[in-house]
Amino acid sequence: MRLAPILMAVCVTGCSSLADLPGVRGLLTPEVAQEQAALKPGLYRLDPDHASLSFSLNHMGLSTLTGRFDRLEASLDFDEAAPEAAALDVLVDMTSLSIATPDFTGTLKGSDWFDVAAAPQARFVSTGITVTGRNSGEVAGDLTIGEITAPVTLTVTFNGGAQVPLTGAYTLGFDAEGTLNRSEFGLGRFSSFVSDEVAIRFSGEFQRQ
Repeated sequence: MRLAPILMAVCVTGCSSLADLPGVRGLLTPEVAQEQAALKPGLYRLDPDHASLSFSLNHMGLSTLTGRFDRLEASLDFDEAAPEAAALDVLVDMTSLSIATPDFTGTLKGSDWFDVAAAPQARFVSTGITVTGRNSGEVAGDLTIGEITAPVTLTVTFNGGAQVPLTGAYTLGFDAEGTLNRSEFGLGRFSSFVSDEVAIRFSGEFQRQ
């Protein structure tokens, strides 16, 4: 499929959306497949424009405090014949932490909490993958925050794979979630009334290189 004529038509007609053009939506919408064959082997890198990493914890039994990290990088390398041998490497820019207000964001970035000046990055490296279902699995790995490394396991859902016309890249989509105890990473302040357990949620697209 040739996208250049379509994009030219958009410029000429002044349409605000590609989907406004007759037949364009069908041409630009990828055909997503979820079967195992859609997990094509190779090296993939995270598309930062279509990725999110958030965390949440209970605040004094009154609310769920939620924050996010806006910048992260990740690579995924695997062979469809041996998905359990896949390698996942995630690098999180801790300075990109964002939460309710700028002042509180600054507090969490400070030396009493994440101390991002001293430890500007966190890293998760997979140590093993277990396939648990048709589109699900568990990824065990080591998470390093600052100078402390501890094991974390993520439950992963494979959303599908597709050749994306707009990017020209074969793309895989995943959701993942897990929990960790912040005290294991030296971040257990006020754990007597702010939960030690933290929920992590990720969603993102990986493009084959």
